This record gives sequence, C-alpha cells and structure tokens, in this order.
Amino acid sequence: MSEQRRSNFIIRADGNARIASGHLRRTLSIAAQLLRLGCRVSYVLADAESEAMLLSQMADAGIGPDKIRRYVLGVSYGNPGGELPKLTDILRQSGAEALLTDSYAVDGAYFHALREAGDWYLAYIDDFGRFDPAADLVVNYDPLPDPARYRAAGKALLGPAYAPLREQFMDLRPEVRPEVGRILITTGGTDPFGMAGRMAELIREDPVLSEAGTGGGMPDLCILAPGYGRTADMAGAMQSCDLAVSAGGTTLYELCAAGVPAAAFSMSEDQTLFAGAMGRIGAVMYAGDVRTEQESVLEKVRAFLRRRMRDASLRRKESERMHGITDGRGAVRIAEALTGGGCSAGAPEL
Repeated sequence: MSEQRRSNFIIRADGNARIASGHLRRTLSIAAQLLRLGCRVSYVLADAESEAMLLSQMADAGIGPDKIRRYVLGVSYGNPGGELPKLTDILRQSGAEALLTDSYAVDGAYFHALREAGDWYLAYIDDFGRFDPAADLVVNYDPLPDPARYRAAGKALLGPAYAPLREQFMDLRPEVRPEVGRILITTGGTDPFGMAGRMAELIREDPVLSEAGTGGGMPDLCILAPGYGRTADMAGAMQSCDLAVSAGGTTLYELCAAGVPAAAFSMSEDQTLFAGAMGRIGAVMYAGDVRTEQESVLEKVRAFLRRRMRDASLRRKESERMHGITDGRGAVRIAEALTGGGCSAGAPEL
C-alpha cells in the first residue's frame, strides 16, 4: 500500500487456554493508543473464547465494549490460510486501511495472499524471525533483534524501545527501598508446572529468606498466577514490590519499566528464547527452563533473592539498568508508525 495517513485499522489476534493472552494484551496496548489518536479499531477473532478474553482485557484497560468492534470468525485457531476468505471480506466491508496481525500460526504465504487480495497496509508483530514477511511494517521488540531477517518488509521497528506495554507502564519512576518488604511472584496466564506455589514455598521455608524482610520478618508475597490472584493495576502491584520472580514474556519488560530487580524462568520455547536474551543484556537474571531443570531453577532463584535481600545498593544498580531498557512508550511509537501521521490529534475518552 502506498504511504499515506491511515485511520481505520483491523487487528487479527487470538487468546485462549492454549496460547494464553499475550497476543491480545500487546495488541490491545497498541489499539488503546490508536483510539487515543482518534482512529477506528476493530478486532477479528477466531472464536468466542478469544472474544471473551479480549473483552476482559478491555475492561481491565478501561476501554468500553463499544469502542472496539469485534468480528468473530467461528473457526478453529491456527488455520490462517483457511480463514483468509472471511478475513479479506471483513477488510473490504469495513473499509479498513490497515491490518495488524499477531499470530504464531501465520507464514509467508499468508502475507503474499493478503497482498494479492487487496491494497491494505500490512503490519506484523514477530517474535521468532522464522520467515521474512512481505509486510509494510514489522515489529520485533526482542532484546537482541536481527535486522537482516526483515529484508522484504517496508519498515522494521526493532528492539526494546518498541515493546508494546500497557499504558499504565509509561514513564514510571522506580523506587528502591532500604529493605525488602514484598516479593512478586508471577507466572502470567498459565502455570502448568505449579511454579507459583513452589516459589512461594521456597521463600517461606528458606531460613535466610523467611527472616530477611522489613523488620526481620518474612517479606510479604504478592502472587499473581492462576489459582491465586490477578489485578488490573499491574504497574501498581509491581511498584509495591522490591524483588520479583517471573515467567518469561512481556512481563519482564514491564518489570524493567517499573525498575523491579527480577529473576526469570521459562516454561515454553518462546519464553526460553526471550528470557535468555533478557538475561544476556543484563535486564534480569535468567534461572533456566523449568521443563527440564526445575530444581536448578529453584536454587538459582534462591541465590538471587538471598544476595539482594539486604543489598540495597545492588538492587538500585539493577533497577537503574532495567529502567534504562524501556520507558514503556513502545505502543505509542508503534501506533504513530501505523497511522503514518494520520488520525485526529484529540485524546477521546476510552
């Protein structure tokens, strides 16, 4: 599509028990900024489960259900080729100027088919660099992206500056307290290995950790995982904590924006790649993959927490380094690139 200002967007993403909610969460961060710019945003979703998950996240973000139109395809997740006829019909009927896709199921053929079907501005959020998409815009916020992977794309937004975090993580001011009073344990939307409970048990039963909190007692635990709790104010929860133990994923960038020193572990291949890269750039301490080395992960987390419990100077250095990685404004930058300078300058109520 020729370069022009754009104001009518469709986002193709899903969330379900198998793939969790990450695709919806990060695209919704971008959608919120497009709405702030006065743009029209719609979602195309595979099924009712994805729509329910999106509506829940919209509520958490303070976005009314009438602000984003939703098209439900009524198909099984993970068959992008089979859904293309329905998707292109929606693109035509809605008058959409641009399509943002966020899915691990798509491939190069998907973008070539869209190119042949219409003159839409095509954007893609990529994590793995498995193929070179024929898209107008590619976003890969990996800590160590490879620009050579994206020769077919018109433009590539690469690196931590483009991490599409929720609006609540913009321009935070980290606070490093003299002593550790609270520790965050989070696994995201899934916890197939019961790591939230194991991490909590580790802290409660370790003689050093259980007596190293403020006033010489055990630190409070903030556990955000299936079966424990959730919060719409994740930034506030993080900033109330002094240390964190987290599964890999975008949550690690959120911890960077909040400046909370963290140990990370992985539960899947994509988390292993991402958390490992975050470890290599010094953003977090990567403890390993719990699928194959659970006991080793627990011991590394124990050592991480023990060392930082009473060392405020170390925590301050790590907090400053983390906060320098992202300012939380990645979604704003992506939205500006998507619009090409379009949409109104106003900031409508969401």
